[in-house]
Amino acid sequence: MSLSFPLTLNAKEYPPAPFGLHPAVCVAVSEPEVIENAFGESKAVILITFEIGELRPDGKRYRLNKTFSASLHPKSSLYQVLDGWLGRCPESFEPSVVLKRRCLLVVSHQTGRDGRTYARIERIMPSDPTMPLKFDLDSLRFRLRRGRRNSFRPYTP
Repeated sequence: MSLSFPLTLNAKEYPPAPFGLHPAVCVAVSEPEVIENAFGESKAVILITFEIGELRPDGKRYRLNKTFSASLHPKSSLYQVLDGWLGRCPESFEPSVVLKRRCLLVVSHQTGRDGRTYARIERIMPSDPTMPLKFDLDSLRFRLRRGRRNSFRPYTP
């Protein structure tokens, strides 16, 4: 016998982060985690979290997440983002390399299947170190989310 019931989330509803170009800081990086996609295939992914200076209605800063396949193949999105953001792609990726690193985020709005509007990171670019942030780095909490491994190695054909 199966039991079915409606799923309700107790999460608060916030408006999406404003669209446009925002100075940001990487505040959290997850280690590679294996997930199953919609086709039943397993793949390793990492989640990188950024914080921008704009404030939500409750007074906290907006946080935006971007998920990447845990691959450093030259055609992978993680490789391309790291190459553009850091100026090069490291041979092996340690999450601490991007933690606390400043960047510029291009944020767009996208409507989900449920009809809600979501903020989406379109691009991650290097930041000018002289560009002022709207917040103090010392006030942020940085964290490395623990997973199964500490790093992953690049694609080797």
